[in-house]
Amino acid sequence: MIWPLAVGNSWTYEYEEEDDLVTITIIDKVVIDGNTWYLIYADELALRNDSEGVWGAEYWNGEIDDEGLIVKYPIDVGDTFNENYEDEVLMYYWTCTSKNATFGQYNNCYEYEEIRLDEDDDDYYHYLYFKPDIGYLGNEGIYGGTQQYRMILKSYNIESDGNSGLSPF
Repeated sequence: MIWPLAVGNSWTYEYEEEDDLVTITIIDKVVIDGNTWYLIYADELALRNDSEGVWGAEYWNGEIDDEGLIVKYPIDVGDTFNENYEDEVLMYYWTCTSKNATFGQYNNCYEYEEIRLDEDDDDYYHYLYFKPDIGYLGNEGIYGGTQQYRMILKSYNIESDGNSGLSPF
């Protein structure tokens, strides 16, 4: 499982550009059409794991809407998939490497690359980083070869197995 989802699990991130912390906490779970969804930010976002990976959806008034695969897992290096949750973008998977000094510090880290278009239809790159049994490590955006934003995991608490820790950053 690439993102351990259970009520009480939490991850705290730092937005580097704003020197601001944000915590994602799973506050509840619901079963809809046989799928267990974990709720984040009451009545806004729901996540679930299955054999294809992590799915995301909007959750409002007991209903799921705009469901889509956001991270394919398991996945092989070089595989692609359509991220159906936002903008129908194609994502590529790589292993985290030393080319990325920040996220490359994690062993067996997964790097997902999206090519997005800005308002002028110019390409920019959005990277998502995950580690099995810890979950979402963060993201960063590169435009014109320059980093535009980065969010980095600072600490986490996985209630389901008693695992908690601090990020190496």
